[in-house]
Amino acid sequence: MLLSVINMIESIIYDFNWTLIIAIFSCFISVVSLYNSWRSRTNNEKFWLKEQYYKSLSEAVKIESSYDNIFPDENRSLIMIHNKSDFKVYDVIVLQGLNNMDIFNGQCTSKACYVREICGQCREYFTMQYRGLGMSKFLVVGVFFRDFQGNEWYRDSYGITKVGDGYKEKLSKLKLITPPYPYKIDNR
Repeated sequence: MLLSVINMIESIIYDFNWTLIIAIFSCFISVVSLYNSWRSRTNNEKFWLKEQYYKSLSEAVKIESSYDNIFPDENRSLIMIHNKSDFKVYDVIVLQGLNNMDIFNGQCTSKACYVREICGQCREYFTMQYRGLGMSKFLVVGVFFRDFQGNEWYRDSYGITKVGDGYKEKLSKLKLITPPYPYKIDNR
């Protein structure tokens, strides 16, 4: 009996079509390798997107604004925007407000100044009018702009940089700017 069982197992092993098992196993290995390459690609894409975001943020931090009150009798101030980056910035909108205002959400004391682009390592000057200052109030500047990768940013006088997605639409709704935008607007 035992001998017949062993003979039967040997005949099954000998007569069995092993090519089917090998084909199934190779398909399984192919599916696993496809999954691993897909996972590696998506991880690389996520890493690249994060790298691009931080590169844009580091370039956005290089935008600086400052102001000097050089016309004290006329309630005007001179504002300088300095692009310390090597890349151009586009659709630059400058707002001026008091230190207790939320410029990011459109609170300001003057009309917006608009510049289509500022080249890398360049400065742009504006004169802006303001209404009177109060006690313990001082002027601050907020700058909205789009970087060379199309990301939209906001940077204020304190050096705080925020993502400013959709800033032109938001400022248009607040009637601070009106499209189409000319090359340069200021209050001269």
